[in-house]
Amino acid sequence: MSMLIDLSRTFLQDVSDIQELSPLNEKLENTLNAIISDSNQKSELNAILHQYYSQIMTLYSKYPQSTFLDTLMHRIESLLQVANTIDGKL
Repeated sequence: MSMLIDLSRTFLQDVSDIQELSPLNEKLENTLNAIISDSNQKSELNAILHQYYSQIMTLYSKYPQSTFLDTLMHRIESLLQVANTIDGKL
């Protein structure tokens, strides 16, 4: 779980400048802070990561030449695999 939190924090830092993701960024930051004291937040973290996936896919469809968005797509897919495993959904 700590690996997922660390990876999610790094991901959050990397997407913090993307205006379209700012509502999700705030939700993710709050959830990461809460998950330290309440591990039941792991389902919430998984749900937020799924929302990121949808948002990044939308952005990528608008800007398919963006290598940054391509990299984010791969990263969020990896984070989702870890989150699904931890959350017991895989």
